[in-house]
Amino acid sequence: MKHYQVLVTRPSPDGEALCESIRAAGGKAVFYPAIEIVPLLHAEVVVKADWVIFVSPQAVYNSKNLWVSHAAKVAAIGAGTAAALRKKGVDNVVFPEHEWNSEGLLQLSELQNVQGAKIVLIRGEMGREKLAETLLQRGALLEHIIAYRRILPKADIFPIQQLLEQQKIDIIVTTSKEGLQNMYRLLGENMKKTVLLVISKTMQDYAYALGFQKILLADNASNEAIIDRLRK
Repeated sequence: MKHYQVLVTRPSPDGEALCESIRAAGGKAVFYPAIEIVPLLHAEVVVKADWVIFVSPQAVYNSKNLWVSHAAKVAAIGAGTAAALRKKGVDNVVFPEHEWNSEGLLQLSELQNVQGAKIVLIRGEMGREKLAETLLQRGALLEHIIAYRRILPKADIFPIQQLLEQQKIDIIVTTSKEGLQNMYRLLGENMKKTVLLVISKTMQDYAYALGFQKILLADNASNEAIIDRLRK
């Protein structure tokens, strides 16, 4: 990694943390978040439910005005989201051990028998509906709280375009399908000449479909797994 310059497109604040880890490991990092996050929860909201499920770290970061009743059980889509909740003082969080996505969450034993249970999903605008649809099929009473909106970044992309044209970016790290779509929209075909690192098989398949040839796959979505893959 010492000779690599890595373009990190993971949104803030996890993207900056990944850049710091890359630099600590001897590499170089350039930060350009592929998704701009717009908070939507401006008024205080008190949530009373059997289960409250946070579907991403951003759902936690953008829920500063959200108050969850002590009686509610809390679930997270993955270890990163659970870690963000712990930093907010929420310790008893269940989350999938390996598969950090909707499918993994739906395999949890705690979410199998939810007939009549009130479940609140803390999520972003749009996104996958697999989790919500399956919980409804299992008989849950579902409510959505939209905590944030994802938009195309407004930051100047020209410096990144220059680095790509000068072949000064060795690897591009993308951590969501939407983020990859945004970067491809902003950078175009030049992006395909560079090694791409993704965090799921779904993203890998999508990148191949777009025409990318050099793709690295991290074991999971954590910054630690990304660093491990960059070291190989």
